[in-house]
Amino acid sequence: MASGKALVDLLSEEICRILEERAKAQATADLEFALACFEMDQQGTTKKIKDVHFDPLPTISTYEIGPDC
Repeated sequence: MASGKALVDLLSEEICRILEERAKAQATADLEFALACFEMDQQGTTKKIKDVHFDPLPTISTYEIGPDC
């Protein structure tokens, strides 16, 4: 049987791994969301089509359509 300390160490490692995976997934989702707020025409000119506002607390980022769009 594993000692209490060994069990805590194993759980801590698993929790850290899960949190790292979650952070990577969130960063990927945020990047994809931000990239979707821009478009590129055939000449390679990039145009912002939405304003991106990242809220540090929620897990879902939001956007607002700017007045110049």
